[in-house]
Amino acid sequence: MNDLLSEPVMRADLWAEAEVSPSALIRQSDDTPADQIALWAVVQYSVVAFEQLVRLFGSAAAALAAPESAWRDAGVHASHLQRFQEWASQGALFSRVQHSVRQIEGGFYNLLEKGKPGYPRWLETIADAPPLLWVQGATECLLSAQVALVGSRKPTAAGRQHAQEFAAALAGQGFCISSGLAQGIDAAAHQGALSVAGGRTLAVIGTGLDHCYPVQHRGLLEKIVQSGGAIVSEFLPDTAPLAHHFPRRNRLISGLSLGVVVVEAALKSGSLITARQAAEQGRDVFAIPSHIHNSQAEGCLHLIREGATLVYDPVQIIASLDLPKRWQAADVPVHQVLPAENSASEQAFPLLPPLPILSQTAQNEPAPHPVAAVTQAVPASLQRLWQSLDWEGQSMDQLVERLAMPVPEVAAQLMELELLGLVMTRGGLYHLCRA
Repeated sequence: MNDLLSEPVMRADLWAEAEVSPSALIRQSDDTPADQIALWAVVQYSVVAFEQLVRLFGSAAAALAAPESAWRDAGVHASHLQRFQEWASQGALFSRVQHSVRQIEGGFYNLLEKGKPGYPRWLETIADAPPLLWVQGATECLLSAQVALVGSRKPTAAGRQHAQEFAAALAGQGFCISSGLAQGIDAAAHQGALSVAGGRTLAVIGTGLDHCYPVQHRGLLEKIVQSGGAIVSEFLPDTAPLAHHFPRRNRLISGLSLGVVVVEAALKSGSLITARQAAEQGRDVFAIPSHIHNSQAEGCLHLIREGATLVYDPVQIIASLDLPKRWQAADVPVHQVLPAENSASEQAFPLLPPLPILSQTAQNEPAPHPVAAVTQAVPASLQRLWQSLDWEGQSMDQLVERLAMPVPEVAAQLMELELLGLVMTRGGLYHLCRA
C-alpha cells in the first residue's frame, strides 16, 4: 500500500498531457478539485464509495493513481471498476472531467469542497453529505438560514397559493427559500420568494448545472440567479435528468434547510421522502393541512398524524425555529455599538456598517440581498470562525477544538461577531443569526 501512495506524480503527467491548466495539476501531497471531480465521477456519485477509497488510499489523487489490481483488491463495485478503467485509458469520462475543471476555472460555476471554506456547515452534519457541490449564482445563499418548501407537481389552486404566500412571508423575514425547481409547489415556492423585495431562493436540481429540468423553467432558473439566489447540484455538468437522481437530491434540500414545509402532497410522493429524510437528519418537519377529501393533500395529513408540526401561518414556522434575528437598526453605525475599550480591536478587525433589517424595508423599495451583504460585512479575519458556526449552536470548547485556535482569540472574534449582530449566545452555545 505504501508504494501506491507514492504514485500521484504519474497523475500529474497525465493531466499535463491533457493540457489542463497548471492550477488543476495534481500535487504530490494533497488533492485538487480535479482529483475530487475525477473520483466523484468514477464512483458514479456514491458517497460511500468515495469516502472508502479516500480512506483506503489516503487521498483522491492516490486512489486514481493506484493500479487496477489495487481497486480489485479493495472490492469496489464492478461498475466503478469499469469506469476506473475508462478513466485510466483517457476515454470519454476523462474528457468530461477535464471539461468540468475548465468550466470551474473559467468562472462558469463555483465548486464547493466538503471540509473547506464556503461549504455549508449545516449540510456537513448529515451522514451522506456529498464531497462536492456545483453552484451557479450567489454561493453565500448556502450559508444562510434556509426553509424548504416542497409538495405536489400537480397541486390544487389553493396549494399553489399557500406555497407562494408562505414562501413570500418567510423570505420577507430573512429566510432563503429552498426547493427543487420542479413543476407545481416547487415553482410556486421559488416564485413566492422572488415576489418579495430582497427575497432569495435556492434551487437544488437533479441534473448538471448546464441542464434545466423541466425545460419550461429556464426563465425561472435565470431569474433565481439574477435575483441573488443560486442553483445547486452534486452532479457534474452535462449530467442529464435521470429518474434516480431526483429522489437523492431531496436529501440535499432537507440537509441544507433548518426545516421542511410540505405544502400539499399525495401519499405516494417524493415530498414525503424529503420529509422522512428531514426527520432522519434532525430537521423540523411542518405540514399544511387540508380537507380530508383532497387526495393531493393526504400526504400532509399522514405526516401530521405521524408527528409533523401542523402549521397554517408562516409565523408559526418562524416561532418554532426560534432563530435570533440581527438586532441593529439600519441607521446605527457599528462603531457606535462597540465599547470604547475595544478600540484596538476595531483596528485589528475593521468593521463595515450594519445591514438593514429586511422586515423593515418598505415593500416598494429595492432591498439588498442580505446574505451577500452579511458576507461583505464579516471582516476577512473573522470569516473562518463565522463559516464554522451553525444554527444548532456550538460551545466555546467545540469551536476551539474545531479551529485549533487559542481560547482568547476565539473569544475575541466571537465578541466581534456578536457586536455585528451575526452571532448570539444562548445557554452557553453560539448560534448564527438570520438576516
